[in-house]
Amino acid sequence: MIEESSNQSTTQKELKTNKPKKIPVKPKKISWAWPLKIFIITLTLSLIFSISSEILLSGTGIIVSLIIIIVLLLISVAFDMLGVAMASANLEPFVAMSSKRVKGAKQAIQLLKHAEKVSSFSSDVIGDMCGILSGAVGASIAMQIYSVTNDIKTIFIAALVSSIIAALTVFGKALGKKFAINEPDKIVLLASKILALFGFATGKEKK
Repeated sequence: MIEESSNQSTTQKELKTNKPKKIPVKPKKISWAWPLKIFIITLTLSLIFSISSEILLSGTGIIVSLIIIIVLLLISVAFDMLGVAMASANLEPFVAMSSKRVKGAKQAIQLLKHAEKVSSFSSDVIGDMCGILSGAVGASIAMQIYSVTNDIKTIFIAALVSSIIAALTVFGKALGKKFAINEPDKIVLLASKILALFGFATGKEKK
């Protein structure tokens, strides 16, 4: 009995010593290249759009400003939808469409291969920027009203205009996101067809 127990203890020691050692997994390095590019692109575009909006809105009326707000809101919602769709869509259906030579399928494949970047650019750059610019246009409308009325009540009008713009933006994006999550392939294909219409190059795939 003593020999058996000693044998068992030795085998247990051997098993413990023969256990494979865990290889430490190195944490992945955070790539700063794309965030820096987005920062520079956003800064440049926001400067261009801000200056151009100031020039355009300086001589326009309230009706034209309202039309610009509607256009900016639609662009913001559309690009936010595209960003969500890019994060939700699958590549496989578009590969099948590409084999059937469906228009826009090749462009969709190229977009989905860079889904993270396209999603970030669509939602964070274009979508948010248009939302900010629509707020700026709303402020210019309030200033135009104040220049006509010259009344302290314009402060409340400005707050009301800004609130309505913010509410419409959130409402539109909420509806758009719901549709983008449910039908991401349709949105990606539509965007790809628009790119194909403007001659977006797909590039040659490596065999």
